[in-house]
Amino acid sequence: MVVFDNGECKESINGGHQRNCALDAITDGWVYFLDDDTIIHPDFFSELANATTSAVAFEQDLGTWIRKVVPSEMRVCHIDMGQVVIRRELIGNTRFIVDQHIEDGLFIESIYKSNPNAWSFIDKPLCYYNKLRW
Repeated sequence: MVVFDNGECKESINGGHQRNCALDAITDGWVYFLDDDTIIHPDFFSELANATTSAVAFEQDLGTWIRKVVPSEMRVCHIDMGQVVIRRELIGNTRFIVDQHIEDGLFIESIYKSNPNAWSFIDKPLCYYNKLRW
């Protein structure tokens, strides 16, 4: 992946530059980064329509098992980028650490640790991981 940042071309193996550029362009509303290997569930929008918190985490269907979401496990290797929707103002100045394979987990963990009471959890898969390969 290649992104232009201040007229300079930068490469990013995991999309960190692209996501940071998007965060710089977004001023308000909800932020959802959908990985290239993740698709949303048909109930995604109806389930999230009435969210009253600033961040929502939900389960992910991996085909053979469900990746659950548990407040005590909002950390690297326990949550995927496709499992969270976050209000822009809650993200603040948090950015993706570029070219870290675990950059999405670090991003989510940082926001959660700073604002644990701003989150709600849905015990239902609202995205599929690698469903196109099933």
